[in-house]
Amino acid sequence: MSQNTALYKLYCENNQLTGLDVSKNTALQDLRCNNNQLTSLNVSQNAALYELECQYNQLTNLDISGCPYLVYVYQNGSNNERDNTMYYFGTAQDDRYCILWVDKSLILRDDRIIVVSLGDSYSSGEGIEPFYGQDKQINEKINDEDWLAHRSKNSWPAMLEIPGIDGVMRNYKYDPEKSLEDVQCIWFFKASSGAETKHFNKSKQKKTVRQAELNFEEDKKYLPLQLEVFDQIKEKGLGNVDYVTLSVGGNDVGFADIITTCAWESSYLGSKSAVLRHKLSSVRENLETTEANIRDIYYAIHDRTSPRTKIIVAGYPKLLDVNGKGAAISRKEAYMINSNVTYFNGVISDIIQSCKSDMDISFVDIESKFGTTHQAYSDESWINGIIIGPNHQDLDHKSIASSYSIHPNALGARAYADAVNKTIHG
Repeated sequence: MSQNTALYKLYCENNQLTGLDVSKNTALQDLRCNNNQLTSLNVSQNAALYELECQYNQLTNLDISGCPYLVYVYQNGSNNERDNTMYYFGTAQDDRYCILWVDKSLILRDDRIIVVSLGDSYSSGEGIEPFYGQDKQINEKINDEDWLAHRSKNSWPAMLEIPGIDGVMRNYKYDPEKSLEDVQCIWFFKASSGAETKHFNKSKQKKTVRQAELNFEEDKKYLPLQLEVFDQIKEKGLGNVDYVTLSVGGNDVGFADIITTCAWESSYLGSKSAVLRHKLSSVRENLETTEANIRDIYYAIHDRTSPRTKIIVAGYPKLLDVNGKGAAISRKEAYMINSNVTYFNGVISDIIQSCKSDMDISFVDIESKFGTTHQAYSDESWINGIIIGPNHQDLDHKSIASSYSIHPNALGARAYADAVNKTIHG
């Protein structure tokens, strides 16, 4: 089998096997080798393995030290939970049986729910105060990862409701200073305002800070790669990730920036519409690269989690009221932008559909949830319009427009949460 490196399932039970070498089958996820004559089994090289049935052999040694996703070992009809150390089995009176020797304090808790929320500003809750860390002293705040990322306590990921868990995710936010003993749920919040696809696994996201309280002195900060959170979870032995939520791609295509730029452009002789058409045309020309990057992120998440992890991707709402905003944004310009958002949501949905055969991934249709009456400048808006000048919590106090611009407000975050919760609960 050493040549079958792509093998992901192996059922070889009920034979007379005395040896089994799966060290080269690194894609293996499901191994069933029960009812054989094996005396030892080494699956330490099978990092993707999540189910192992090896009962009714003559095992005296079983090494699963390199299997981060392996929750259950089926050994002679019993389910033995695993830890991150090597398992040693000693023979009992009947040679078919083995005894599990393990420090109980290290046992992986399969009943603990782990939720990871990644993504861009639409997931971080940009524009919806309070942000985590915003009440710290200025010198602490500008070094606080949560504040730099503008992670809101009222973001839609903070309001997620998980089956079997009391309350919402904000009650379970991971805190390295707190004990995790008997904690039923842990929520890792890593979404960041302004994040692009490259900030998930390629380039650290740069944050430029210029605060009035610090005499507008420019300071550059860098956020960790978002996917590093899975390494953190694995290193701490916290368990398998159950849910991953995210929105991604919006900053790569730059719709919010396009709207803000468009509003500042001159309308003289209709030049603004021409500029907008050029910008949107450029988005579509580069969309193939963005598509590939988005797909790579989905697979990177899948590779770092259990095959049973549910990946939930939220789309984007139409951004502008159908009538635009007076002289700043015409009805035609609003239509051009909104139709491109619809097109982009279709692209995301198609990517997800193509991934479904390999992972448990779902698309949440946010555009339908917002409809056509809750955009920026609508009478019942769920999205902020363009806000001129910086807000006090903006990172850059010299910016022309606030980063809160063209982002969901508290009502919009609630709508997002309702839509995603509906998907979670089926």
